[in-house]
Amino acid sequence: MEQQRLGEIAKTPSEDRSHFRSFRDILKKMPPVVSFDEAFAALEAPSYPVLEKLNLLLFYQDLSNGRPLRDSIKEIKRLCNEFVDGGTNKYKQAYNHYSRDLVAQLLRENRYPQTYGGLKTFIRMSAGIPRALLTVLRSIYEWAVFSDEKPFEGGLISIKSQHKGVIEASDWYYSNMRKAGEEGVLLQQAVERLANLMRIHRFGDKPIESSLSSFSVSEADISQPARKILNLAEARAFIHRLPGGQRERNSEDITSKFQISPMLAPRWDLPMVRRGVVSLQPDDFNAIFDPGRKADYADLETEWRQRVAAGVRRESAVSAKHQQIGLFDD
Repeated sequence: MEQQRLGEIAKTPSEDRSHFRSFRDILKKMPPVVSFDEAFAALEAPSYPVLEKLNLLLFYQDLSNGRPLRDSIKEIKRLCNEFVDGGTNKYKQAYNHYSRDLVAQLLRENRYPQTYGGLKTFIRMSAGIPRALLTVLRSIYEWAVFSDEKPFEGGLISIKSQHKGVIEASDWYYSNMRKAGEEGVLLQQAVERLANLMRIHRFGDKPIESSLSSFSVSEADISQPARKILNLAEARAFIHRLPGGQRERNSEDITSKFQISPMLAPRWDLPMVRRGVVSLQPDDFNAIFDPGRKADYADLETEWRQRVAAGVRRESAVSAKHQQIGLFDD
């Protein structure tokens, strides 16, 4: 289904595609270092919308890092052409890293739903909880029957029915698996904040991590109210603790690592796979999980939006603890 939708997007002329329309608007707000026509000629790949998205991502990274933009578009064009011709270069590394999120962006920009289909996906989504898997399958079956698809009479269940069933099951999980009372509301609020940040990251102009669904944090350094909600989120399987923890890049400390429940991922168009991990500083974690830190969360959300926005220089948007790693840094 994804390939079919990407094929439909590819039928639209590159200049009319949503990502290049946004790119034109971004360039208008910048000093006239490089024109849209000049950049477009280098970054378009009419038969490959995903590569166009990757070209723009790499351009935005170079822009953020202060690289000369004419050099940037020439290098991106060269490496993209080599990749299309079957060559192996650092462009392929970037493609392997970002392609899933770029496909998700293309689907969203062109008003297609994200694709959550297939039995393997449903099993992964349930995260080993039988009730969750049964709920997914039941919801999908009910949507299939509603759509007159007759799944147990030789018919197939459409991707549309699978998607609707998955979303319904995800909403059920969010509403019914929480603890009753005020603590359950606080749990939902914290998970909503966490998932919102991950969605901002996934659909930003220049995401850093790939398929972000996990985070790490030093539990010893977080506030008591935040720890209480964290423990509740883990107990109610809204997040899952990952064995082995996370070795932090800078300090080499081993911190706790968690993944947002795959059952909740479709509610926010998040990936179910576990690849990228964001290291949360204790203050950032408290802003998400501590009920008394609402104003701090608003500031954190603004920081995350700036971090993945095109046209924002690294030093103005990202503190030392959240630096963008560009694949074309010198």
